[in-house]
Amino acid sequence: MDATLIEGRARRPMIRFEDGQLGVPVNLRFLSRVEFLALVGRRVVVVSRYSEQHYSVRLPGGPEHLTH
Repeated sequence: MDATLIEGRARRPMIRFEDGQLGVPVNLRFLSRVEFLALVGRRVVVVSRYSEQHYSVRLPGGPEHLTH
């Protein structure tokens, strides 16, 4: 399942699915805002679902869990 990394309210990392549903990528860790903004708009692959709105994601071709 694919989604797009977006910026939610209060500058929070979020993912948007093709149907418009939003989720929270629980495994993303950014060292700086600049690092986060460099990835906004990139497609991510959903690896697993932790709860109704919380997902583990990775960049296509990247490690299973994207942690910066």
